[in-house]
Formats: sequence, C-alpha cells, structure tokens
Amino acid sequence: MKPLTLTLLTATLLACSAQPPAPPQAIHPINSVDLYMARGDLLAAPQFEQYKLSNNKLFGECGKVLKAGPVAVAQDLSPVNPQQLASINAAASEIVELLKSEKPNLSEPGGISGFMSSGKLEITIQSGETASKVETSLNSIAEPSSVAEQRIHELVELLRGTVPNQCGNRQFFGIGSKTTEN
Repeated sequence: MKPLTLTLLTATLLACSAQPPAPPQAIHPINSVDLYMARGDLLAAPQFEQYKLSNNKLFGECGKVLKAGPVAVAQDLSPVNPQQLASINAAASEIVELLKSEKPNLSEPGGISGFMSSGKLEITIQSGETASKVETSLNSIAEPSSVAEQRIHELVELLRGTVPNQCGNRQFFGIGSKTTEN
C-alpha cells in the first residue's frame, strides 16, 4: 500500500471510531414520566424529591414532608436536550416493557417517617394511552437486586442528573445522579 492510501485509511477508521454512540432508542413512545420519592431522616422531617418530564422539559422539586403534606424548598424547570431525552425515554421504555412482560415482584412501599423506614418511590410512565405505575420501597431501588429494580434505579439517576443538585442532595438516600453528554 502506498503511504498516502494507508494514511487516508487510518484517518477514516479513526474518524469512524471517534463518533459518539447513537442515543438509545425507545421501544415505546413515552409521553411523560412522573417520579416521587420520600424517606424519613434521623433528626429532621422526612425529605422528598419529585420530578415530572413532559414536553421536553423536566420539572423538579424537593423539600420536607410535614403533617400538612410536602413543602417544596427548591424547584427547577430544566429543558431536556435531545441526548438526555433519548436516554430517559429508552430507560422508561425498558421499564414499560418489563412491566408488560414479566410483572416483576417489587417490595411494598415503606413508610416515610423515621430513620429506619424503607421510604417510598412512585413512578408513572405514560406511553400512548397507557400508564404504567410502580410503587415500591426507596431502599429496594437504592440497592437493586433484580433487573426491574436496576432499570428503575437507572431511570431515577437519569432524571436526577438532568436537574441541578436538588436541595444540595448529591444523593437521595443511596440514589445518585447520572448525566448524559450533549
């Protein structure tokens, strides 16, 4: 091979390998995702975080749960870029598919009062005319032991990673945040 041909071939191969991976594709079209998490704290009122994805925007709020109900301390409305939206939609679509195909055995939601409570996590994914709802304990998602719990954990981390640090919480009782590249 001539040096110029070899150089062009090498440059072409390197350019192809340097392309970012295509965003994941959703199996089901996702209209909206609603997430609510709450759990008790050792010395303070129970904490909550809530997210709603709709129309390419993610609303997030966090705060304390008082006897009268949740009281938001911080709120944010963030636009969702195409890469984030594709990742969130793909993760939500996987959960819808899991719920349809295998009816996973998830832990019952726990209480939100007291440090020893397992907390609660509620997520509703609207796909077309169908709403898929999960209610489980926050602890089971923070420490997943099944495929369904792992997929829910991943979706929650994606949602948390799209909104800037809610109430300064880098983690919410063991659930971090995952950001996607633009």
